Amino acid sequence: MKETKTSKTSPAREVFARMRGPILMVVAYWVLVFLFGQVTEHEGLISPSGDVSTFVVLLGALVLVLRLVAFFVLPAVVLYRVGLRIVDGRK
Repeated sequence: MKETKTSKTSPAREVFARMRGPILMVVAYWVLVFLFGQVTEHEGLISPSGDVSTFVVLLGALVLVLRLVAFFVLPAVVLYRVGLRIVDGRK
Protein backbone atom coordinates (compact mmCIF):
# COMPACT_ATOMS: atom_id res chain seq x y z
CA MET A 1 0.00 0.00 0.00
CA LYS A 2 1.41 3.34 -1.02
CA GLU A 3 1.66 5.94 1.70
CA THR A 4 0.70 9.47 0.89
CA LYS A 5 2.14 12.47 2.58
CA THR A 6 -0.40 14.57 4.36
CA SER A 7 0.65 18.16 4.16
CA LYS A 8 -0.43 20.13 7.14
CA THR A 9 -1.19 23.70 6.27
CA SER A 10 -0.58 26.44 8.76
CA PRO A 11 -3.63 28.00 10.43
CA ALA A 12 -2.86 31.35 8.78
CA ARG A 13 -2.89 29.78 5.32
CA GLU A 14 -6.14 28.00 6.08
CA VAL A 15 -7.79 31.22 7.24
CA PHE A 16 -6.53 33.06 4.16
CA ALA A 17 -7.81 30.27 1.91
CA ARG A 18 -11.28 30.53 3.47
CA MET A 19 -11.34 34.32 3.32
CA ARG A 20 -9.82 34.72 -0.15
CA GLY A 21 -13.19 35.35 -1.81
CA PRO A 22 -14.31 38.10 0.58
CA ILE A 23 -10.86 39.71 0.49
CA LEU A 24 -10.83 39.76 -3.31
CA MET A 25 -14.36 41.19 -3.35
CA VAL A 26 -13.35 44.06 -1.04
CA VAL A 27 -10.23 44.76 -3.12
CA ALA A 28 -12.32 44.79 -6.32
CA TYR A 29 -14.80 47.16 -4.63
CA TRP A 30 -12.09 49.64 -3.65
CA VAL A 31 -10.49 49.52 -7.10
CA LEU A 32 -13.86 50.24 -8.73
CA VAL A 33 -14.60 53.05 -6.25
CA PHE A 34 -11.27 54.63 -7.16
CA LEU A 35 -11.94 54.17 -10.89
CA PHE A 36 -15.45 55.62 -10.50
CA GLY A 37 -14.02 58.63 -8.68
CA GLN A 38 -11.47 59.23 -11.41
CA VAL A 39 -14.01 58.86 -14.22
CA THR A 40 -16.61 61.12 -12.64
CA GLU A 41 -14.00 63.75 -11.80
CA HIS A 42 -13.23 64.25 -15.49
CA GLU A 43 -16.48 63.12 -17.08
CA GLY A 44 -19.80 63.51 -15.36
CA LEU A 45 -22.92 61.41 -15.63
CA ILE A 46 -24.63 63.92 -17.89
CA SER A 47 -22.74 66.05 -20.41
CA PRO A 48 -23.56 69.73 -20.94
CA SER A 49 -25.46 68.78 -24.10
CA GLY A 50 -27.71 66.48 -22.04
CA ASP A 51 -26.28 63.14 -23.19
CA VAL A 52 -26.05 60.44 -20.53
CA SER A 53 -22.75 58.57 -20.31
CA THR A 54 -23.63 54.86 -20.46
CA PHE A 55 -20.20 53.82 -19.17
CA VAL A 56 -20.53 55.99 -16.06
CA VAL A 57 -24.06 54.70 -15.40
CA LEU A 58 -22.94 51.06 -15.70
CA LEU A 59 -19.84 51.66 -13.59
CA GLY A 60 -21.93 53.43 -10.95
CA ALA A 61 -24.42 50.56 -10.86
CA LEU A 62 -21.57 48.06 -10.46
CA VAL A 63 -20.06 50.11 -7.64
CA LEU A 64 -23.46 50.31 -5.95
CA VAL A 65 -23.99 46.55 -6.15
CA LEU A 66 -20.49 45.83 -4.86
CA ARG A 67 -21.02 48.35 -2.04
CA LEU A 68 -24.16 46.53 -0.95
CA VAL A 69 -22.35 43.20 -1.12
CA ALA A 70 -19.32 44.53 0.78
CA PHE A 71 -21.39 46.14 3.53
CA PHE A 72 -24.13 43.54 4.02
CA VAL A 73 -23.38 40.17 2.41
CA LEU A 74 -19.65 39.81 3.13
CA PRO A 75 -19.91 40.42 6.89
CA ALA A 76 -22.61 37.73 7.07
CA VAL A 77 -20.44 35.29 5.09
CA VAL A 78 -17.40 35.98 7.28
CA LEU A 79 -19.43 35.56 10.47
CA TYR A 80 -20.87 32.31 9.14
CA ARG A 81 -17.40 30.98 8.36
CA VAL A 82 -16.08 32.04 11.76
CA GLY A 83 -19.09 30.38 13.40
CA LEU A 84 -18.43 27.15 11.52
CA ARG A 85 -14.83 27.26 12.63
CA ILE A 86 -15.87 27.70 16.27
CA VAL A 87 -18.46 24.93 16.10
CA ASP A 88 -15.97 22.56 14.48
CA GLY A 89 -13.67 23.21 17.43
CA ARG A 90 -10.66 24.17 15.33
CA LYS A 91 -8.27 26.88 16.38
